Amino acid sequence: MRCSPTGAKRQLDRESETLDAGLYLIDDWYIGETTQISTALRYDYIETSAQDDPIPGEDPVLTAEFDKGTEDEENAFTGSLGIIQDISHDWSLTASYSRAFHAADGLTKTISSSAGTIHTLPNPHLKSETSDTYEGGIRFDNGVLRSSLVAYQSDYEDLIQLASIQQGTDLAYKRVNVGEATIKGVEWEAAWQLSRHWQARGALTYTHGDDKTNDHPLDGIAPLNGFIALNYTSVNDVWQAEAKLRGAKRRDRIDPNKERERPGYGALDLKAVIDLEKTAGWDDWQLSLGIDNVFDKEIRNQVVEENLNFSNQLIGNPLVEPGRGFFIKLVNLY
Repeated sequence: MRCSPTGAKRQLDRESETLDAGLYLIDDWYIGETTQISTALRYDYIETSAQDDPIPGEDPVLTAEFDKGTEDEENAFTGSLGIIQDISHDWSLTASYSRAFHAADGLTKTISSSAGTIHTLPNPHLKSETSDTYEGGIRFDNGVLRSSLVAYQSDYEDLIQLASIQQGTDLAYKRVNVGEATIKGVEWEAAWQLSRHWQARGALTYTHGDDKTNDHPLDGIAPLNGFIALNYTSVNDVWQAEAKLRGAKRRDRIDPNKERERPGYGALDLKAVIDLEKTAGWDDWQLSLGIDNVFDKEIRNQVVEENLNFSNQLIGNPLVEPGRGFFIKLVNLY
């Protein structure tokens, strides 16, 4: 709903309803002292519907989409099987398979340009996406250094994406199902306790996505990105301080029909946390303060949509993250 300056209310989009009923079972068990197996099984029944009658002033283009039908139902069995195998006191191997089901709810199927921020068409019969994910990795933890390296591949059917559609001279968007797609990647993370007071942390993520049906890169896939951080904890844990350097590689693997290349970036964040229970007697309170993006770098959001009809020098096309920012927070831990 939207209110006019006179206080009158106007409906922006058709109402929708979603019913999601499911049953979920999960169990873990051990084989000896070195093997852990995890299993899960789930059944979902999804029913969606939209308002049959057009709203006052509805665009005929939207009415035509809803005239294709406003009710839909789906069901799916999903589950997973995983194993953690210890191979020594410090090392372990992991492997898993999972079948996933991402339901398209009523809002996803019916939202249009009336309620959204860009010219968008509804898709009342948008199918839910399914995927099969295979994952394998290795972990190390000796109490001082903890690290893991994981590789995965997800194969999708009917992947839901926001696609651009040319309508005469106008560019519109519509959520559609991509026939087949694959997303694969590698993730690394580590934490090293250098001493009682110092700790180093880091993470690195690489992701690669392909629309196999249309033979081009998937849009909305982040490039190589990660961070390194150094943390100091004072005597008696009264306060902590952290410096974090985060960044991403230039995004140049794109679908040129939907995206432009985006520059990489690097930014430094500083933060300090003070325990107010130990300094002022305030039980369960902390004071947090810091500076984000210390050197005021321009950072373009790497995965948000942009409109190719407009310049990419505009602040919001694609979205520019805030520059240097100062913050102070009073936090209650419970």
